[in-house]
Amino acid sequence: MERFGKLRETALKQGGTITAAQARALGCSRASLAGWAARGRLERVAHGVYLLPEGMEDELFVLSLRSSRLVFSHETALFLNGLSERTPARHAATFPRSAVPREGVRDALRCHYVARELLDLGRTVRRTSFGNEVPCYDAERTICDLVRSRNKMDEETFLAGLRLYAGRPDKDLGRLDAYARRLRVSRAVARFLEVLL
Repeated sequence: MERFGKLRETALKQGGTITAAQARALGCSRASLAGWAARGRLERVAHGVYLLPEGMEDELFVLSLRSSRLVFSHETALFLNGLSERTPARHAATFPRSAVPREGVRDALRCHYVARELLDLGRTVRRTSFGNEVPCYDAERTICDLVRSRNKMDEETFLAGLRLYAGRPDKDLGRLDAYARRLRVSRAVARFLEVLL
């Protein structure tokens, strides 16, 4: 009972979600997790991820727990940065080129790949609708990614994201220019934003 209490306390801090690795660190075995799941005290929501019955499944948080190398990007980053009011139908994340995400993670996302040295450019954390922190690109990196992928995305989402960014009082055009140069899209970014600014 004491182990389940510690597990429950940790899970509640994360919206009711806990990983098998976190449970092991608290002294709970896989057999204990399986037993609690069989008795309805936990629900297995993904490989190695469990949810308390009173918890609400946070899809983005669960995905981030399943892969330490993902960074939410593109339309998902637009939403997390407040540059879109629509939750994407399918979430997007960026991985290093050398990474091969697990099948379940790969199937749940639109995956983008970049060179390892560009993966952390603009990386930050944002809170999901459920209050959990997940890795995400900042607004400036997101704008660069949108411009890089503009031919593969919905035009309305692309233009709305640019408009909302241009209207933000906290936009950092210096950082945007630095990112655009590293990602080799500075001319395209300047062309799109000069119309809006």
